[in-house]
Amino acid sequence: MGLVATAGILLCAFSLPLVSIALIKPLESQYPPLPIAKVAGMAASAVVVLGGGYSAKSPDEGGQASLSPESMKRAVMGARLGAAASIPLLFTGGRSADPTETESEADAAKAFWLSLGIDGGRIILETKSRDTADNASFVVEKIGQRQIILVTSAWHMPRSMLAFERAGMKAIAAPTAYRAGPLNHDIRDFLPAASALETSSLALHEYLGLLWYRLRL
Repeated sequence: MGLVATAGILLCAFSLPLVSIALIKPLESQYPPLPIAKVAGMAASAVVVLGGGYSAKSPDEGGQASLSPESMKRAVMGARLGAAASIPLLFTGGRSADPTETESEADAAKAFWLSLGIDGGRIILETKSRDTADNASFVVEKIGQRQIILVTSAWHMPRSMLAFERAGMKAIAAPTAYRAGPLNHDIRDFLPAASALETSSLALHEYLGLLWYRLRL
């Protein structure tokens, strides 16, 4: 009974915006935003965008693969940075675990970028990776150990930078898709919300991932 009660208390706590923001903000604060205006003079070989999820068969895309909102936010930031710096775009993201799927997340990103009018000759795809460590190692296979602009969600940036640095890459962080917005300073900060529980879950996953990467990589 005590375990059930404890689990219920933790679930309720992690569902509070006050708690979720306290958990995610330290992750999002480690690297500042990269102003678009500053990238033109940077000595970077490519903008590397990490996948953040996709639908392998999206009905609104005629059954083709499409990016999740999180991944699309990253892809948009990558496109803006790539245009400002006039350097190639590299999207890294493999296929789902379903062996029947033929399109990867990177394929979905390419289709999205092409729909924005981006020249296909500027797009590089990495389609084998399943996690952040894979992203780093397979990007090295694609372009070598070069300086890049790295785009991912702000909460995911600390682990991503660690993975790319351990793989021998010099990465300039360009975080996006922030979750730690300002508190409402009212009763809503103390009321459970599904979005807050999702944010808390992401934060806890990242803290565990950082610990694992520091021990393993």
